[in-house]
Amino acid sequence: MSKLFVSDDEDEPMTNTGSESPTFIPQDHGEDEDPVVSEIPMIITSKPAQTQLCALQYPGRPSARHYENESHVLSTRLKPSTDLLEADVPIDTSKFFDVNKSDEWGGVNKQTLSGVLIGLEGYYAANVQNGEIVLCQLDKVAQLRPSLNYIDKEIATARDLHRLENNHSGRDTVQVVQMSVKSSNDNAPRLGEALMARKKVEDESFTQLPWVDSSSEASLALKKEIFQADNRNVLRSNTNEEDYIGLLVKDISAN
Repeated sequence: MSKLFVSDDEDEPMTNTGSESPTFIPQDHGEDEDPVVSEIPMIITSKPAQTQLCALQYPGRPSARHYENESHVLSTRLKPSTDLLEADVPIDTSKFFDVNKSDEWGGVNKQTLSGVLIGLEGYYAANVQNGEIVLCQLDKVAQLRPSLNYIDKEIATARDLHRLENNHSGRDTVQVVQMSVKSSNDNAPRLGEALMARKKVEDESFTQLPWVDSSSEASLALKKEIFQADNRNVLRSNTNEEDYIGLLVKDISAN
């Protein structure tokens, strides 16, 4: 029987009395199991003065279908104080389009996308150029989803007509109703804040914004200006690997 292990002071060759010789595969534990195959320089740029960079996301639309050409944005408007953003896009009437419903809703021929711009930290727009990744920090992000304002208007119109019919019904009887409201102390402040926020949004007027397609000369010129990598100062991290992993775990635990 062969000896697989020997002490430090022994120097005996390993022998085998069996018919087959065992095969040993050398393993070098010093090498990384997932080695780095290449390194890409990462450059962080600053935005031009008086420029706010926002990202618009469309959760209900494939990323390959841009709002350009036949689907170009018709108009855009913003409420600056509440950051409510709306964009009108044309509706494709060639398929899955109900003309009768469109007439019922006042001749709907466009769709309104709505969302709120939210300020976030740590979000960047990236562009890969000349073997480098150029990053520019975003100011705000909004997710634009279809808004069914025309249905809300139809419901409001029907409610107003019903109220007018009741007012002209000739009833002279006055009925006094006493109401009591019971509310939770925990939910009342949050409900009041939500109602005030909604009223603030409804009272603010829209400001029209120009929309420029991403393939236009103006957009391409702005993109070139934003991702122009002039600053090539090398940044040195003051965080070691252990502290960095601790920060990642802390962020995951917080979420």
